[in-house]
Amino acid sequence: MDIPEYSTLSELAYLLDGENLTKLLSYYGGLTITIPTLAELRLMVQALTIYQYVNVEGGSFEDALKASSDEFSEDSLKSAYQNIVDALNTYEFDQ
Repeated sequence: MDIPEYSTLSELAYLLDGENLTKLLSYYGGLTITIPTLAELRLMVQALTIYQYVNVEGGSFEDALKASSDEFSEDSLKSAYQNIVDALNTYEFDQ
């Protein structure tokens, strides 16, 4: 049976050990998720670093942008940063 939604499921057994595969399934079983690319992950880490500098340490957004790597455009960083701010303002996270 060829079910596209499950086509990569068998590959997970080669990428994850049994314990981590079980954890993945217990957290995300039944959900549809999108795995980010490495570039998308790096962008979000950079935006989180900006968030840390601006919103936690009290630095300026402009200084945070200047200190950022040149890997991403200013517009991309601003957009990712805004997504983080919006998510943190919209959702409640358990601490």
